[in-house]
Amino acid sequence: MKDSPELRLAVTGASPDGKYTVTTALSLATGVPRISVPSESIAPSTERRLGDTVETPIRAFEARVDSEARAGTAFISDGSVLHEWAAAESLRRGRHRREWLWHPGSFPFRKFEESFLAAHASIVRRHACVAYDAVVHLRPEPAETDGDYAASQLTDRILVDALYPLPIPFLIVGGPAERILARITNLFALPLRMPLSEALSTASQSEALSTASDETWQDDFPTQQFSMKETA
Repeated sequence: MKDSPELRLAVTGASPDGKYTVTTALSLATGVPRISVPSESIAPSTERRLGDTVETPIRAFEARVDSEARAGTAFISDGSVLHEWAAAESLRRGRHRREWLWHPGSFPFRKFEESFLAAHASIVRRHACVAYDAVVHLRPEPAETDGDYAASQLTDRILVDALYPLPIPFLIVGGPAERILARITNLFALPLRMPLSEALSTASQSEALSTASDETWQDDFPTQQFSMKETA
């Protein structure tokens, strides 16, 4: 443990609603600014082949790197540079193999897609190693996945598999949002500016909250890598 006023925390997970609620409430409760990348800002500019698996990950990576750089040394990120890559890789893996037989003309595009995502994986992993002090990964809950639980599970597995080899402290957690918030704030000894229940209520009721204050704070932060899984 060492004294540190800085924490760059990424909250990952397959469910967008879960990340939004947790990161917004955590930002409100602690005063650490929240950063995010709106989905409309990274959508493919035109309807084109491989737009969702090539163009979107590139646009998202650029937007996240810019947002993180602007936030400085203290932020809570809704998602991470791994997220859009994992979503694209999940989409690629989720396609039926017979699609190549049904559409043989798409074979060169699919091979390029596979090679691109493999190369992009190396880029986002390297950036994650230097961009985040710690990662909290939210397990998908069936009620939060809009009925496509299998796809969320695949994205979740890709994200977790990407996190394990990285030299970044990370926590995998699930269950009620208030329990998750308490786990995070206790783990990092984060000072609270409002009760967690109040922050969670505000975050849950709001569709679009402004980011919290960009003031920094003093805190004890673990310097050794940890990897913990908490059962729901």
